[in-house]
Amino acid sequence: MSLATSLLNSGMDEQQVRDVVDKACASYRDELIAAILALRK
Repeated sequence: MSLATSLLNSGMDEQQVRDVVDKACASYRDELIAAILALRK
């Protein structure tokens, strides 16, 4: 919720908001995959 509020208050346009959210999701995805693969070892 705080990320949504920050993006809303930042004055970014829709594409900029999409870019930030895409990067955040990609980062989480990479961390989750790394954690899953580490559990396999």
